Amino acid sequence: MFTLYERGRNDRLLEIANRGQVVVNEVEWEPVEPARNWAFVNSALPAYPIPTLGPRQHVRVPVAISIGGPAYVDLRVRAKTESGEPFETVEQLSIYG
Repeated sequence: MFTLYERGRNDRLLEIANRGQVVVNEVEWEPVEPARNWAFVNSALPAYPIPTLGPRQHVRVPVAISIGGPAYVDLRVRAKTESGEPFETVEQLSIYG
């Protein structure tokens, strides 16, 4: 569901993808534990939480990662299915791929 793309020094894009077969709504994400050196620039998106993300659709959000903190973070993504059922997953993002 998550991919971290490098765009240059300390400049990355987080891709949140719906790899499932159903539409998900109210998609949001946050680190499981605070990570002071990871900044997710959700304000660059037209709307956050993401109102709707269809099958095989994705959104990308800029991420700035500075020195002085962890090289990885556990990221929690929450959403609701079309029927209103909650969905949650946690994956680890790392600057090393």
